[in-house]
Amino acid sequence: MGKPCAKQGDQIVAVDTHLYPGSPPVPGPHPYTGIIQIKTHPTINVMGMPSATVGTKSMNTPPHVPAVDGPNNIGEIIMGSTGVKFNNQMVGRLGDIANTCQIASAPAPLGQVVCGGTVLAGEIGVAVVVVVQQPIVAQAAQMQAAEAVELQKEAAATAAALQKIWSDLGLGGGSAAAAAATNCSEASANIGAALASNDPDAVASSCADAQQAIDEGNEIIAAAEEEEESRSDRSGEYMRAAQTNARQAQNMANRAQRAASSASSASDAARMGADQIGPLTEARDEAQERVDAATEVREQAQERYDQAQDVFEPQDEAYQAARKAKIKARDALNKAKRELKKAGG
Repeated sequence: MGKPCAKQGDQIVAVDTHLYPGSPPVPGPHPYTGIIQIKTHPTINVMGMPSATVGTKSMNTPPHVPAVDGPNNIGEIIMGSTGVKFNNQMVGRLGDIANTCQIASAPAPLGQVVCGGTVLAGEIGVAVVVVVQQPIVAQAAQMQAAEAVELQKEAAATAAALQKIWSDLGLGGGSAAAAAATNCSEASANIGAALASNDPDAVASSCADAQQAIDEGNEIIAAAEEEEESRSDRSGEYMRAAQTNARQAQNMANRAQRAASSASSASDAARMGADQIGPLTEARDEAQERVDAATEVREQAQERYDQAQDVFEPQDEAYQAARKAKIKARDALNKAKRELKKAGG
């Protein structure tokens, strides 16, 4: 049996994972409800609207806020009929898989096409294959699908609200909120799977489970709101600030631990270096002692030299005078000898 073909104005739905404000940012569920409107095929209509194929895109409404990971709010059909093509592109149908704008680290892809109508396409054939349902049956199926989509969105929104309560240390019932958030997220995903199966009973069952999960979650949310209103001392705000400060303190403690480890390694290296430097220090001290002793001997020798110089200088002056007198006497003697020789001759 074929499945309804997608067209402009139909939806791509999912429960995306985005990062919520925090330090560090916290991942959490966020409903995606995109209206198919980009890259449709106006030359081939389905029930009077441009048809949708692989590559056709949707724009999420409303945008994902307050997500801080920069979602572009775009969805895109990536799987379609293998045997039925419009303009050489696989036809998008109810339950076919689509990519959405969730963070890269999240499981992918989770988006699905949600549509209804009287034009159906299966998996076989080399040309366009359509089967027309009775209008009343088709209208009922489309209404059921629309209601299921709304419940899917509500379950995802409830999961997001419960997660906020779970992260608030100032409110009681944190574990109950966490469990209820998980149930709502699973219920939203189960509706998407039931819509993809095109089984009305599975859709009805998944919607009933989702409604129960939403009701239980709303009870927890209402209790948390009452508790929040009863706190006039702003303890919730203070507790959230304390939670943020605690995370920052933990990060600082981790950095301090790494710094202490590095300091310990540096201390060990310094100790090893000191063990190696010890003998060298002793040798240097011994050499310094020898230098000091030699300096002392040199100073004593200089002192003796100075004393000797004081004695020698007067003696040297007398020696020079005697030498001059000796030379003068010798010259006088030679002169006398010459005169004597001249007189004798």
